[in-house]
Amino acid sequence: MSDRPRRRAGSGAAALGIIRRRHSFDPEPPKKRVILVSACLLGEPCRYDGRSKPCREVIALGQRYTLVPVCPEQAGGLPTPREPSEIQPGGGVRSVSGRNVSFEYMRGASVCLRTMRESGALLAVLKARSPACGSGAVYDGSFSGTLTEGDGIFAGLLKKRGFPVLTEEEIDSIGPIRPPGGRHEDGDQAEGAGTDEV
Repeated sequence: MSDRPRRRAGSGAAALGIIRRRHSFDPEPPKKRVILVSACLLGEPCRYDGRSKPCREVIALGQRYTLVPVCPEQAGGLPTPREPSEIQPGGGVRSVSGRNVSFEYMRGASVCLRTMRESGALLAVLKARSPACGSGAVYDGSFSGTLTEGDGIFAGLLKKRGFPVLTEEEIDSIGPIRPPGGRHEDGDQAEGAGTDEV
């Protein structure tokens, strides 16, 4: 009769299970949804006057979402600081001295639309009443502080492409973030949604 100690049945399998558990990795936590945000609302000094317009409620969204800052005016090549500009009643954007800055605003809107798509953002929170980012109301072009119904150049482009837009004054209405109407869950885009042109 052998003097070799007996190994309990199943002990090898149990030990292998322990080894496997020790070397296993927990799955990555789910990624946060992405929101595009006007950079000035996050404290970036990119406004026309060289200042920022930090909004505590917008900054707090960073606890639940990944925030991607953009400034369409800077993206379009305008300096900071710069002359204030407003959308004109007949179309286009002009500075207070009369300079036509429509091209810079349209170029910046296209650049930021590309950022929106590449980041995977499904919603934008933009600066209210801005000639680039305003949603629903902008200044009327008279530089008198008078508001009129309309959208900024970038906000209007996002809406045209099916992306929802809110201002910092509307973030309490943020609900479940879903892909816009121009995109499908599988990543395919509806007709007309694949171009960055204004």
